[in-house]
Amino acid sequence: ILDASKPHWEQLQEQLVGHGLNVLGSLSETINNVHGSIVGGR
Repeated sequence: ILDASKPHWEQLQEQLVGHGLNVLGSLSETINNVHGSIVGGR
C-alpha cells in the first residue's frame, strides 16, 4: 500500500535500501560459504 503523503523518491529510496540490504545479506552468506569451503579444503 503506497502512502500518498510521502514523496515518490522517498518510497523508491526505501525500496532500494531494503533491496540493497537483501543483496548484502546474500553476498555475505555466499562469501562465508566460499570462505568455509576454501579453509576446509586446505
